Amino acid sequence: MSSVVNATSPRISVVVTCFNYAQYVGGAIESALAQSYLLKEVVVVNDGSTDDSLRVIKSYGDRITLIDQVNQGSVAAYNNGFAATGGDLVIFLDADDRLLPGALAEVAAVWRPACAKVQYDLGINGARGEDLGRRFCNFASDYD
Repeated sequence: MSSVVNATSPRISVVVTCFNYAQYVGGAIESALAQSYLLKEVVVVNDGSTDDSLRVIKSYGDRITLIDQVNQGSVAAYNNGFAATGGDLVIFLDADDRLLPGALAEVAAVWRPACAKVQYDLGINGARGEDLGRRFCNFASDYD
């Protein structure tokens, strides 16, 4: 998928939420930063982690927007991350999620101003990142 943008291309915000997932959060951030789509921002919410998560997140410096909050739970983390975005579209990732290369460009290519939601299958991986061959949501081929 092309990373070409034009005047009508949407700006996409990726919000990564994290609570005590130091071993995974760097991968989620890397997958967002590595997207070839140019009109993107990455907001990371550290929800009061007590492990090494904050150090990992801070290592990305000004390539991300960091929200470091006391633990308030996932809903507050999503809401606070969303409030910090400037994008036309927002994608939420948990700290153990990954975006495939080209994901933002594909979302931008199908999005239209009248569109409320773009949804796609999620691949299920094991603890070592191996593809388990399962998908979530398993859409029927005729689903529009």
